[in-house]
Amino acid sequence: MKNWLTQTGLLCIGVIAIYSFIPVESKVESTLPPKISLDNVATHYSSPKLKITDNILSPVIASKINAGLLLDITTNEIIWQKNLNVSFPVASLTKMMVALLTLEDIREGKIDWETKVTINTAASLIGGSQVYLKKNEVYTVEELLKGAMISSGNDAAYQLADFLAGSQDSFVIRMNIMAEKMGMSSTKFFNTTGLPSEFKGGNENSSTPSDLSILVSELLKYDELLSITNKPYDILVNGKRKLKLRNHNLLVNSYSFIDGLKTGYTCKAGFCIAVTATIENHRVVAIVLGSKNRNFRDQITLSMLKNYNAQLGDGKTQGFVGKVGCL
Repeated sequence: MKNWLTQTGLLCIGVIAIYSFIPVESKVESTLPPKISLDNVATHYSSPKLKITDNILSPVIASKINAGLLLDITTNEIIWQKNLNVSFPVASLTKMMVALLTLEDIREGKIDWETKVTINTAASLIGGSQVYLKKNEVYTVEELLKGAMISSGNDAAYQLADFLAGSQDSFVIRMNIMAEKMGMSSTKFFNTTGLPSEFKGGNENSSTPSDLSILVSELLKYDELLSITNKPYDILVNGKRKLKLRNHNLLVNSYSFIDGLKTGYTCKAGFCIAVTATIENHRVVAIVLGSKNRNFRDQITLSMLKNYNAQLGDGKTQGFVGKVGCL
């Protein structure tokens, strides 16, 4: 345990230290969330019904995470929840909003999947999880979205934001406007990557299980995204360079009924995940925030899905044999 805590502390320090080397002239984040105008914007989401089931997770297991939920989108019911409307740091789950705004711009014809994007200096120097894009390399929007959603590349997400809005601050405004528009009233974005910001006053992108389920539900309308997030890995080719994108979501690698969606980690956020799956013909979303380690995060997520599958299938749990064990 002592070794694990030491390693985690070093990881946190390393992430912050690397992040601090981004050029000063490139604004990475706002000190405060930008003021947003919501005139004539209406929320178009209906709150799911609460149908709490006791045997999804035991209180002992649930006590080991900050928050989470299991949502059945098919029936619009919350099957299990902890701290449903309490806000916590979300780390790279932030990139789900970057993905949504990218997909909306594609749908509206502002860009397309093959639109070319040139990597700028700030994106190439950003820290944390990276695809390791190089300045002046050219990638398509699709390739950058793959980099952001499969490998959680901060450089890919940062560059998409710059390209779509002209600056990080402008894109953060868009993120917060969209969050408010969708009824994500407890969500605040300060940057486009989810990177920690201790050295800039302690602001962290934050959200609640309830708000994140709204975001995931909207993303599920885009089959193209799931065709990206359900891959164990992908490869980007740029000239002679081949960049292997390894999916941080190991559940996708191990279970065919899981097709997304995003993981995240910072020191403050802990290990987080938003998982999409289809079990017994039900579309299901599982969210975990604030797990102390990656394996437990994955195990608790899988246990939620397995136990709900047993309810839907009269006790059957076929298909849950994989590399990640349940609790």
